Amino acid sequence: MREETKPWLTQAEDDFKTAKAMLEAHRWGYTCFCSQQALEKILKAAIVERVNKSPPKTHDLVKLAQ
Repeated sequence: MREETKPWLTQAEDDFKTAKAMLEAHRWGYTCFCSQQALEKILKAAIVERVNKSPPKTHDLVKLAQ
């Protein structure tokens, strides 16, 4: 794993833990938001791993997945 990937995954894990806590607290909006953030960071980590470039500065999950 590239060193540049690790911070993205660490942040994604933190966002996912927060999403789980918000789910348990029935805070649906924050659950969705934190889940989106976690997925965005996982996709950005994948971009770093696959093409060895900084990921694009976007929140568009479809664009990142492509």
